[in-house]
Amino acid sequence: MPPNNDSELDKLECRLNARSERTDLAQPSIALPIIGMLGGACGEPVSVWLEDYPPDILGVLLRFIRDHIPDERVCEVFDSSDIRRLRREACEFAMVFIYPTPGHPRAGLMTHWLLERCRRTRLPMALLCGERCDQEAPGAMVSLRAGRSEVARLHAFLAEHPLPDRRVKDFLSAPWGDRLEVSLEGLPALFGPDADSLWTPRSLRTVRTLRGLLAGHCLLRRLGAAPEDPGPIAPDLDDYAGVYELVQRSRAGLPEELGDPILSAMVWRANLHLGHREKASQDPQPVHRGREGISSLTKTKEGHRDATRNRPIGLRELADLGNIRAPMTLELIDAALESSDLGAIQGLGLLKRLPANARPGSIGRDEILRLMVTWSMKQVRKRFDRLRSQGFIEAERDPPGNGPWIIQLPEELRPLPGEFQSLPTVDRVSEACRQGERGFPPV
Repeated sequence: MPPNNDSELDKLECRLNARSERTDLAQPSIALPIIGMLGGACGEPVSVWLEDYPPDILGVLLRFIRDHIPDERVCEVFDSSDIRRLRREACEFAMVFIYPTPGHPRAGLMTHWLLERCRRTRLPMALLCGERCDQEAPGAMVSLRAGRSEVARLHAFLAEHPLPDRRVKDFLSAPWGDRLEVSLEGLPALFGPDADSLWTPRSLRTVRTLRGLLAGHCLLRRLGAAPEDPGPIAPDLDDYAGVYELVQRSRAGLPEELGDPILSAMVWRANLHLGHREKASQDPQPVHRGREGISSLTKTKEGHRDATRNRPIGLRELADLGNIRAPMTLELIDAALESSDLGAIQGLGLLKRLPANARPGSIGRDEILRLMVTWSMKQVRKRFDRLRSQGFIEAERDPPGNGPWIIQLPEELRPLPGEFQSLPTVDRVSEACRQGERGFPPV
């Protein structure tokens, strides 16, 4: 019996329509740039920095994001001529792509200051590709760092060759003045310096970033649907829930929080390893006492003791700790889990902080392996060894004399706690809205 061609075509059309109508909000690397861009359509742009993404994934990701935007609404910055063009026509763009170029290492900073000086109702957002986030850049922004799980999800999603969301492109293709407006004037004062607020932001940048993400998410959810009230629409609890889920599932942070997460994970895991090695060692340390002195029986080269004193861990040993399948790393994980110490488990160098009320006994090895930061020998040389040779990373015994070695990281290189990771849960915000007069509009 011949196949029903009409039926097959109908099924194919349904699949294509489903793909074209789909906006994958579960992918922070895709959703946050689109939401930040739509926030700019409301005058609240949120720039996004993409860091540590593999070049092949980054190229496909940028092409997919760019397919959501008409060509006339995109500005790509490679050199100073593009920055001059952006200065003349900034209000005509929806997104500015900034690529790392050796000749213009501060192009991202210059672009941010240029956009910050604009006083327009609608502003473009900047998407910086493959650069480290600059703490001197002004404006609302988030930095996205690629973790193993995020790269794996992106690879699986982009391998399906998804089609862009037609609603976003149609919205940006419309006349620049004919669009939905999002009002943030009614946004509840649930987050602020007041004593009764649920969450106190660290800086004005935090407030602007949260406002922009809420505005962009609100606009994205309502694209293609005519509101009953032709006036401005305001974010509700569903928008907060969407933004909350995105920032919790990603490694999104602010420039002030950056530090170097890989370097910090190296130091934490190295300190845990040094303490474990000191405890497990059965051989006594060389003793030097008395008038004549007692020398060690081992053949120690001259100068080796000084090198060990200042460098208690070698580069190869540290690189092995970055391999989560190495026997030394697995032994360290088991020792931390057996200790039932939440601080020791966190000291393994994890992608995010464990909840304070987590029960150490309920945490398994596989769960820890999924959360652990990995690194290579090249990253050890580039991050750890370079700073140690310059004197920025030092080691000392704690307590002095016979305690385990502790590697000290300068305060300037330590990342601050993730502010968005401490946002109040959706249930807490919902309860506060029900109990008080302030709150999101009812859903």
